[in-house]
Amino acid sequence: MVQVDLFLSYGFGAAFTLAAAPAGRADHASPRQPLTSALTATLLYLGLLFVPSGLWLLRQFPAWETMQVSPHPPVWLPAAFPVGITVAGIAGFAVTRTLLYRGVPWAAVLQGIWPLFAFYVTLLYGWDGTGLRRFLTADPAHWPAAAHQSLSTLAAHWISTPVAHTLNVMVALHVPVILVLLCHLRAKALRTRTSHSGTAAVRFAGTILSAMIVLCALAAIGLVLLVNALGPVIGPAAFAAVSPLFLHPRGALARTAVTRWLPAPDLPVQAQCTEPGDPARVSLTRSTDTGIPHHAPPAHPGPDRYSPPSH
Repeated sequence: MVQVDLFLSYGFGAAFTLAAAPAGRADHASPRQPLTSALTATLLYLGLLFVPSGLWLLRQFPAWETMQVSPHPPVWLPAAFPVGITVAGIAGFAVTRTLLYRGVPWAAVLQGIWPLFAFYVTLLYGWDGTGLRRFLTADPAHWPAAAHQSLSTLAAHWISTPVAHTLNVMVALHVPVILVLLCHLRAKALRTRTSHSGTAAVRFAGTILSAMIVLCALAAIGLVLLVNALGPVIGPAAFAAVSPLFLHPRGALARTAVTRWLPAPDLPVQAQCTEPGDPARVSLTRSTDTGIPHHAPPAHPGPDRYSPPSH
């Protein structure tokens, strides 16, 4: 659906950038990296799979692809769709990369989370509370009546429609490609730091998907329930009041595996060495303003204290 595809493309750009980011617990200095592999992955995925899939849906099921807004889309929409998707993907990459290099990793992680949250909210509620009914209506001729039918009736009919069959095929094609790209980018970022980069990459991809799918879906469902129970004004206000408890940079969500693998500039430097002269045993937990860890000498260096070597 064109209303949510922009959110998804931005999220893909952010997720690929997070996967390609250097590990935040590296034990040696790393220069600022352009992360061009993330941009390449974003453009290739959007250009070769995401955009063609969206254009196919727009041509075959125009009413469904526009959420029952336009059974006959304007002629400029198929031309504007690829441009908008590409720009959104590049924006997700650029914003996430900038936040990483400025040393705000949790804000960078949120760039991969909020787009899918917006996707779910639009899908479940839409702009008038009929988002899910619009999604479950494959035939535009049924839309006026579908707005008043039960969701169970719509879902039972939608399962056997050509739209549902097409989406099943697309999901089966897109999900493995996304997983492979995430794992490849993360393994490449970790390759020089650990011999278990493949396992760590798979773990990273699983964390990304769980955060972007499960957590965002639960949050969106919670918001929709609050809106339905309290109204379109008090419901979002209550959700906004509770959100900081979960989104605080030092909260439990911010300390998940994704964030721990990214630079953490707000933590103090802790240099520990079990054997003098062994730089491999130094543990550093501070980043520069670029978001890349670096070696920092002790505040009061002396002959009896170990100072990590500079690179």
